[in-house]
Amino acid sequence: MVAELMGSNQQSHRFHTRFNPVSSPGLPPAHEDWKASRNPLEMSDETAWQAKVNRVRELRQKERTQRDILYQVWGVTPGRSPEYAQARAEYRQIIALLNVEQADEESEG
Repeated sequence: MVAELMGSNQQSHRFHTRFNPVSSPGLPPAHEDWKASRNPLEMSDETAWQAKVNRVRELRQKERTQRDILYQVWGVTPGRSPEYAQARAEYRQIIALLNVEQADEESEG
């Protein structure tokens, strides 16, 4: 009888360690079409691109050199590496975009 009481007593003091996102207060409801990222620091390609555009814009306003911008935004130094070639191609695309933005602002203003 004591063993039965101890067994049932132990059962009542167990903690539930499973996380239930549906019943957790303060969290948005779970959506079937929502897919969590495996890495909280992972960002979409569009977000990463916009972050690069914003950073290049900021560094150009500070009159930084191409070399400095490539190092600060992409972490590459001049050379024949594929990483440098890719970064330089992206940089040129961003510069073309920023030049169009600047031309549009000048024509409006």
